[in-house]
Amino acid sequence: METVQDLLNAVAAGQRPVATFERGIEDLDDIYPEAGMRARIVACSDSRYGDGIIDVQCSFGEFEAHNMAIERPNYYDQDGNPRLTAHQAGQYKPEQTLYFMATDPLSKFMSPADEKAMAIYLEWAATGKTGVSYIQWLEQQLGAAREALGHRGSVVGPWCVRRTRVGGGFAVNREIRDAAGSRVEWLLSKSGARKHFRSDASAQEAIAERRRFG
Repeated sequence: METVQDLLNAVAAGQRPVATFERGIEDLDDIYPEAGMRARIVACSDSRYGDGIIDVQCSFGEFEAHNMAIERPNYYDQDGNPRLTAHQAGQYKPEQTLYFMATDPLSKFMSPADEKAMAIYLEWAATGKTGVSYIQWLEQQLGAAREALGHRGSVVGPWCVRRTRVGGGFAVNREIRDAAGSRVEWLLSKSGARKHFRSDASAQEAIAERRRFG
């Protein structure tokens, strides 16, 4: 979809896409969404105002937790200072109609939501959201992943992580590519950290050996 007219056609055909708002959305006046927020497009129609204007009805309800984490203090408090978010100011509404020209480039205002990010969000939503915010849940997932990586040892992306017995405990060998393109190995243990520089060839041999012997 390239223009808002294409979005209208897609919704008319039965699609209800999830959109992530781009920076251009903040050029519009008196609207809730900000860059990075999400909404489901539930309706599109030619506006009663005519002149090639299209009404785009956005539903924010299912992404409220995600959007709240992005809200900025754009609303004025009783002292006339912009210190309140939409929720704090009581101005949040789960749906809002936005107005665009049919020929407006859609990518300036919104883009299809990232499928991987949506899958993570829906996984959180499936937990029932009882007592744990989306951000708290993400932090828990990240903490658990880091702990698992540090304890099991694995090869992930440019990292080679392996436990090595040192005295009565374990150390962690990590090999990464430094800014100069060489491999740098860190040996982390209770006694401190030692850094060893290796050539790419020797580093590749070391990684292969560690994978082989597990």
